[in-house]
Amino acid sequence: MRTTWQRSTIALVIFIALLLVFCGLSLLRQSAPKNRPGEVTILAKDRLYGTNMKMIMWKFKTDDTKAVQKNQAIAEKLLPDIIRQAEQENVDSIVVQAVQRKSLLIMSYDSSYGYVWNKGVDGQWHHHADNEAARYSTQGNTYYQQQQYQQAVDAFSQSLKSSPRQTEVLAARGLSYTRLRQFNNAIQDLSSALQIVGSNNTQISARGQLCYLRGLTFFDMHKDRQCIADLQTYLSSKFTANQASANQCAVANNDIAWLMATSPDAAVRNANEAIRYAKQGIPYATEGLLPAMMMDTLAAAEARAGQYPLAVASEMKAIAQVTDEQLKSGMQQRLQLYQQQKPHTEHYSSL
Repeated sequence: MRTTWQRSTIALVIFIALLLVFCGLSLLRQSAPKNRPGEVTILAKDRLYGTNMKMIMWKFKTDDTKAVQKNQAIAEKLLPDIIRQAEQENVDSIVVQAVQRKSLLIMSYDSSYGYVWNKGVDGQWHHHADNEAARYSTQGNTYYQQQQYQQAVDAFSQSLKSSPRQTEVLAARGLSYTRLRQFNNAIQDLSSALQIVGSNNTQISARGQLCYLRGLTFFDMHKDRQCIADLQTYLSSKFTANQASANQCAVANNDIAWLMATSPDAAVRNANEAIRYAKQGIPYATEGLLPAMMMDTLAAAEARAGQYPLAVASEMKAIAQVTDEQLKSGMQQRLQLYQQQKPHTEHYSSL
């Protein structure tokens, strides 16, 4: 039988042990991230799929299993706020994950109901409910960024096998086909994505973006009328006001103006509209070669309208802004035409 001293000693040891456990748990609680609904944790790298993408992890903690099952609706409601932070942090991937509390211990959670949003090559945020589809899509985006376009096509194709109605993956594969100059495959993918989006008014931005991508592919195929129609649809759609959209607006206006000024199809040419689109795009052209391209296009439009002194002045401004000798050579050839009071007309070779 233990003595009173022994019982006191044992009680004291148990009390100290409990105190240490309590202090340890308190420290754990203080050091662990306190993710409540709507809060996010910025992670440097996306280790989920082994890529170097940054991502946001958003966690929803609850004791209620039914509440966990409602996570997707909650996440989608809060997603605009999360995406705004993702844009500020230059994040490429968002993982929304519900966690169900199992016990009072802070480290004892079961994870379930994960949802992934990726920023695709089209610059838009897209939801992936299927983990296998998301994994292949992420791989495809990585290959695309590394300019490994055939590998990107293969990865996007695997993603579409798991989930065939992913408009953003169809668009990304279409872009990859364009880079490989497999234009018919690219048009097929982009057209399929547009068919899925349909005429839903809530998808105006997505439809415009897809038309932009298909329009650029038609431009490369020298299908001038189809290109103009798609790019005009893009310009009439709603899009986010940011630098990427500004660049796209510049390119869309530039390509429409260029075709209306220089197309070998006389039915496509429209000098006054070409000037209007060129001038409309100039304020958006602020980066890289875009300012020079816009001035080069404006010169072509002015020449088509017979305004040769203006065309010469605009072309000289364009030449002054470029250092690439190949680009400069083409501009100088067009300048000579305008000085001779002749417009520039494209001559397409077969693809």
